[in-house]
Amino acid sequence: MGRYGSIRGPLVRKLAGSAELVDATAWTARTRYSTTMTERERDERSIQGGLRGREGQPSANSSECSGSSSGGGGKDDDGEYYANMGDALRVLREDVPQLFSKELNMSIYRDDVVFTDGRLEFQGLKNYKIIFWSLRFHGKLFFRHTNVDILRIWQPEDYQIKMRWKIVGIPRVGDMEGVIDGISTYKLDRRGKIYEHSITNVQLRDPPLENPLLYGWNWQYFPETQPQLGGLTPGS
Repeated sequence: MGRYGSIRGPLVRKLAGSAELVDATAWTARTRYSTTMTERERDERSIQGGLRGREGQPSANSSECSGSSSGGGGKDDDGEYYANMGDALRVLREDVPQLFSKELNMSIYRDDVVFTDGRLEFQGLKNYKIIFWSLRFHGKLFFRHTNVDILRIWQPEDYQIKMRWKIVGIPRVGDMEGVIDGISTYKLDRRGKIYEHSITNVQLRDPPLENPLLYGWNWQYFPETQPQLGGLTPGS
C-alpha cells in the first residue's frame, strides 16, 4: 500500500490529463448491489417471464430461431433481439482478442451497463470505457507483450452469453509468463443489448482499488503451471 500511496498523487494527476478521463463524479464503485428496484432488475424480471413463455420454442443457437416469437412480444421484438444478439457475439469475438491494443466497440452495450467482478461494481458506459482503458494502460506499462485468447464462447440460455478467455502477459522485467484464465458472463435485455458484464475466476488484490482509472492494477497474474503460488502483479 506504501508503494501505491507514493505514486497515487502523480499518477492520478497524469491520468487526469488524458482525453479519455471523464468527470470524477461520473464514477461510482459499490461492493454491494442496490436494494432498490432498478431498470436492470425490471429487465431481469421481464426476461424471466419471457423465458417461461419461450418454453417449447427453438433456442437462440438454433437455425430456426429467426422466425420464432417470444411469449411477451411479437416477431418484430424477436427480430431486433436476435439481430442485436448476433452483433454482440460478432463484436465480442473481434474485440476481446484485441483487448490490450484497441478500444472496445461500445455499440453492443446499454448506457447503464454494469460491470462487476465479485468485489466491485461499476455502473454506466463511461465507467465501462475507463475500466478497459485502465486495463490497456497498465498492460502496456507493466508488460512488454500481452495475448488474449478466446477459449470458448457459448449461449447457455436466451439473454445470456458466456465466454472463457485466457490472458498471457510477459512482464518488462523477467521472462516468467503471468496468466489469467477467466470467465465473462454477458446479460442481454429484451432488445439484445448488454446490460451487465460480470467476470469470475479472476483474483484481485486485497483490498482492491476502487477508482476505475486504477482498475488495471487489481488483476493478479499467476504462473500458468503453479497457480497456487504468489501472484505476479505490478503493484505487489
